[in-house]
Amino acid sequence: MGGPHVTLLPEEASQFADVIFIGEAEGLWEDFLRDFESGTHLRRYEQTSVPSLENIPQAHRGLFHRRDHTNGVLFATRGCPGLCDFCAVAVMYRHQLRKRPIAEVAAEYASFKGNVIIFWDDNIAADMEYSKRLFRAIAPYRKWWSSQASIHAGRDDEFLEAAAHSGCKQLFLGLESISQQSMIEVNKGFNRVEEYLQIIRRIHLAWDCGASRDCVWIRSRYAGDIRGHHRFPGKSGSAECDFQHSDAIPRYAAVSEDGNRRAYIDARLAQIQ
Repeated sequence: MGGPHVTLLPEEASQFADVIFIGEAEGLWEDFLRDFESGTHLRRYEQTSVPSLENIPQAHRGLFHRRDHTNGVLFATRGCPGLCDFCAVAVMYRHQLRKRPIAEVAAEYASFKGNVIIFWDDNIAADMEYSKRLFRAIAPYRKWWSSQASIHAGRDDEFLEAAAHSGCKQLFLGLESISQQSMIEVNKGFNRVEEYLQIIRRIHLAWDCGASRDCVWIRSRYAGDIRGHHRFPGKSGSAECDFQHSDAIPRYAAVSEDGNRRAYIDARLAQIQ
């Protein structure tokens, strides 16, 4: 087992797996395969340095077994500079953004036979100038792609134009809540609630008035928020909204700062049982 949850709660994960991977996979996976072949694999592999994102191997497409993945899944960036305290990404990558060389990303993007691609980035809008250069590099391949982004994507006309021209058909936006109080509480004050409708309409306009299919994540902490949230999709014209209750989501920044991470999450879950 590996990934953000295992990295942040390795003691818990070790109870349910023969081997756990703490941190990013590059380097660790190669070590495990070598050890496994020799019969000397460890129970725990932990990343001790930040791996380079240059010249990373592309996925072996012959091993894909799910039809929905064969069109193409890749990433251009890893991490996010945000400080949102509910986010595992922010803690795991220490609030830093790392970027692959654009030429390597474009080459992998072009190599997929299908025309519907997913950028599995944590925040494709985290570095606007990098993203604009990337969009220009992939535009000639005339594929469709989707990704997830912070609300900053909707504030930059050049970003939206370049994304649309390069084939972007869907952006997932983490609006989180229609309560500004909630946004301040979770350290995501750059989400300004009064802008939401304008931002979504600008994205629709950039994608030729409805050619896009945006999806927004909305989390709430108060009963009043929940009632308002269910009225939001009709006002915004969003194609899809995903509603979550934030008390069911561990607030990872607080967990990391607290000495006893497991006790913190247990206490949080007890509040909603």
